[in-house]
Amino acid sequence: MTRGEVAGGKWGTKLVFFGGLIVSPINIVALSDTHYFDLNSHVFQSLSTANGSPNKPRERFSHAAAVTGDNLIVYGGRAMSSNSWYLLNDVWQLNLNTQVWTELDMQVPISRSYHSLVGESRFNHFWSFGGYKTVSTARGDIAYVFSDLMRGTQDDDKWYKFTPQNNTQNTIEVRFQHSAVYYDSTIFVYGGR
Repeated sequence: MTRGEVAGGKWGTKLVFFGGLIVSPINIVALSDTHYFDLNSHVFQSLSTANGSPNKPRERFSHAAAVTGDNLIVYGGRAMSSNSWYLLNDVWQLNLNTQVWTELDMQVPISRSYHSLVGESRFNHFWSFGGYKTVSTARGDIAYVFSDLMRGTQDDDKWYKFTPQNNTQNTIEVRFQHSAVYYDSTIFVYGGR
């Protein structure tokens, strides 16, 4: 289970993880497998998707994932092609009861990696914050770092951009490679670059 740039969330008494990256001295391998860690038995297990789930997300790393209700949501990230990587802008849902993947037909505004995603199970919402994107131009690469907060649901095909109501002078700066958690109707963002 050794890997980096993996994402997941908590489902009942299990921590569920998808994808990631293995780097060795001779190659880089992006992954598309799902595992869970049982908090009671303290055992990692591979999650086999139903019927081999021919429809499933491609291997990826630097993505974001969260659990809402009985679903693992996976959004964006990067994939490898030959010796280079490219950004993904897809959204997938894994029903953790039936173990079936479904691609959500969402209009993703901007592809990104190194962002965060948190789940709000009560309303089946998921929230994405920040992230990173590079664009190649004739003059070289341009890097974008985001500070946007967007909400999606499994029942809608759109992302909704939100501006947090903040009565103080404190505003959150652009960032990527950060962590976020949802607790008591509040999203907490920590660290990053």
